[in-house]
Parts: sequence; structure tokens; C-alpha cells
Amino acid sequence: MSLVSAVFQISRNGSGLINLVNYIDKNIGFDAHLIDRIEASQLTTNVSLVTVFHRKYSDDMVSSISPRPNYILTSDAANSNLTLRLLFTHQISPNQPDGVIVIDGTELDNSQFSLDSTGYIGTVDLSSYVSSGHHSYIIDNTKLRRVDGSLYTRSFVGGYTVHVQSAPWMGDTPSNRVKIRGQVSADLIYLNKSQAIQASIDQFLRTRNVPPEYLIGVATVTRQSNQIELYIVYVSNPEPQIIYTFPAFDALIPTDKAPTSIKITYSTPIDETSATLAAGSFALYTSDTQTLIDPSDVTLLDDGRTVEVAISSYATAANAYSLVSRQGLRSVKGFSKSKPELVNFVLDKYEGGGTGGGGTGDITKADVMRRIAFRGMGA
Repeated sequence: MSLVSAVFQISRNGSGLINLVNYIDKNIGFDAHLIDRIEASQLTTNVSLVTVFHRKYSDDMVSSISPRPNYILTSDAANSNLTLRLLFTHQISPNQPDGVIVIDGTELDNSQFSLDSTGYIGTVDLSSYVSSGHHSYIIDNTKLRRVDGSLYTRSFVGGYTVHVQSAPWMGDTPSNRVKIRGQVSADLIYLNKSQAIQASIDQFLRTRNVPPEYLIGVATVTRQSNQIELYIVYVSNPEPQIIYTFPAFDALIPTDKAPTSIKITYSTPIDETSATLAAGSFALYTSDTQTLIDPSDVTLLDDGRTVEVAISSYATAANAYSLVSRQGLRSVKGFSKSKPELVNFVLDKYEGGGTGGGGTGDITKADVMRRIAFRGMGA
């Protein structure tokens, strides 16, 4: 997606920075990751021009999806409650045309696509698409509209397979999952040419207790032979975002080994009262229904960033589930989540063996050793 730019006049006393911050707040909001870079140049003796380059929207249509594309499910999980669950990158218009989603070549009417109250989570009933074999779907970018009426630049294609045996998936790594969100600030500091710019940036971030990953952009203007203006744009108050989970994102787990809890580590320390005392900070999606997690089932661990959510009384059978970290969960700085996040997982039957002679069987230790020896012979 092409970049949008906006130019601001900044006086030497920093006047004008508030206009830059207000622009980001209005046009980008908390999606700080949409900022590509900033540039600065001298306009007059006392005024500089600072340009912000950013994308208006994320290139991706969805942040996460359940069931994970390419899953192999048995009929235990692919049952009458199976639901396609989509976390969109932007809020979606509640008024969508027919044919936004096509499953197995069939266009669904808009009554078959529902959107939750946040505008971020969409669900589609898959109960008619659970027969043995491959099932594919397309989310049409020429029809799906964001809440402001704009269209996406590319469609999303996915699918799943229903088979007599599932294929457990240990989960996905969190790399590139987190796209920085939070309140953006801008500052101007003056340096002598003898001062190292990177060291000055590091010192600036330390004094404001800002981790390096929340630095959005820097730009410099040489004012005089011995003076440099350093403009810094950064996230001063980050939104709590999920960075690690166990079980991992999108894990497919044998039903008889279902976890009793899910641990979630956030990018910033969490206010304990919002996690463990406030009803509605977490919910579990089964089918298209959200069940609120009782606050007594939520524990903030000693590191202050990791929350353990007991799920054994909520996830009790084979199915595709999503634990929702909902709006309202707060950081210790008082920043409440404005966009929900999903921790998707599937519980399903797993036989653990190969097929042959019309049946399935368990793999024994002797089977494993024979296969290792066979491979070791160069076969």
C-alpha cells in the first residue's frame, strides 16, 4: 500500500509538535506500526519542516483466524458447532453485501456472516462444511468493507481438511505477530555535534522508561555549525498486546491432553485489578458464542506481565476455541486495550498412528526405533 505524508512546521521551541501528534491521533490512532518514518529539513532560521510518512491501513486483512488455515481435523472437532472465526486488522462495517465470503464455491449471504459488538471479530457458521475432504474459503476484498467504507487491497484465501485422523500442531512462533499499538508522542531535543546521536536517543528512551521497540522514528536538522535538532517519535503509553502464549498460538492439541489453563504474556505490565477483578477481561469463544471467564479463574503471575487463565471448565470437548483478551484490560500506566486479541486453539481426537489394513493404530517405541534404524541405513 502506498504511503501518505503530512508536513508540519516546528519552531525551535518545539511549537507545532502538538499538531503532529494530533494528526497521528486522528489519522492513525493507536496503530503506531503504520508509521513508516519521519524526515526533517530546515525551512528558515527558526523553523523546521517535519514530514510523517505512514500507511492509512494495514496490508493484511486478518490478524488471526480459527481454525488455522491448513488444519487437518477429525469429525470430532469439525462438528455442528464448527465456526470460522476472524480477527480483522481494522473495524469492519456491520453492513456487508452478500458474497463477502465464499466457501467451497458457494457465496454466503450476509445473514451467515456475523460481527461482534467491537467490529473486529467476525464469525461464519461452518456446520454445513464438515464433510470428509478439503474445504476452502475466500474473503473477497472487493466486497468486504471497513467501518469507514473503504475496501481491502487483497483477498484472503484459506481452508481446512476433515479426515479420519487429525494432525496435531504445536503452535506458531510469535515472530512478526505483534504490531505496535499505543499512544504516540513526539519530542525535540538539542545536541552538540560532539554528542553521539544514537547514544542520545538511547538516553532519551531510558529517562522516559520507553523500551527501544517503541521507538517509531527519528530525524535530525543541523541548525548551526555546532548544533543539531533531534526529533523523536515514539509510543509513550503502549497498549497491552499479547507476545507469548502457552499453549502456543493456534495449537492443535489431543483432546485427552487438553490444557487446564492458558498462560499469556503481554508486552507491558498489567494492572492486576483489570485482569483478576474486572468481569469481562477474558472470554472463550465456542462456535459463535462468547462465554465470559470468571475473574476467579484469572491469575496475574509474579512477573506482572503474564496472566494465567483457567479454562478446564470452559473447554471441555473437541472443538475450535478462541480465548479472547477483551477491551478493558489495562496496563499499569492505565492504557486500556482498545482492540481485542485471540488465542486460538483446537482440541481434537488424535490416534497417533499410521493407516493400513483399513485401520489406525498407536505407534510403539519399537516402531520408532525400527524407523530410525531404517533411515540410518540410507533408505
